[in-house]
Amino acid sequence: MKSKTSLFNKTIFRKDITRFWPLWALQLVAGLLVLIAPMMSELSYMSSIHAGTDEKMSFMVTLIKNSCLSPYTMSAGIVVAVCVFLYLTRERDAYTIHSFPFTRTTLFVSHYLAGLVILLVPPVIIELLLALIAQFHGLNVIFVVMIFLLEWL
Repeated sequence: MKSKTSLFNKTIFRKDITRFWPLWALQLVAGLLVLIAPMMSELSYMSSIHAGTDEKMSFMVTLIKNSCLSPYTMSAGIVVAVCVFLYLTRERDAYTIHSFPFTRTTLFVSHYLAGLVILLVPPVIIELLLALIAQFHGLNVIFVVMIFLLEWL
């Protein structure tokens, strides 16, 4: 007879995702303020002075390179990990969670994957928005933007 032990629990994952929605919102707002707003402003200005595609492309690449999001990404990772595993610091919460019929491995994997999703989805959304804005302004740079996504992550 096969074992039905699972390393992942959808309920725990879903609860983590919905409980920590402010972290998603904070990451999206930071990305909008740091990358998307300056890019839209500058591309709008360049369109008004009839700048060429090369200048627009050069600006976009420079903006993404100089956005300096590495410290923000590192601090966001720490904040997400602390929030997802905060229940372990309170004795009552730890006993409650571990009294349910889940193994510790199931709890860890479910929380870990939820934290990973919380960290990875907002940058992907921001990069897709960057690519759409660039496409709207006539820049065919979807692959360039996606390469910088890997640098940001």
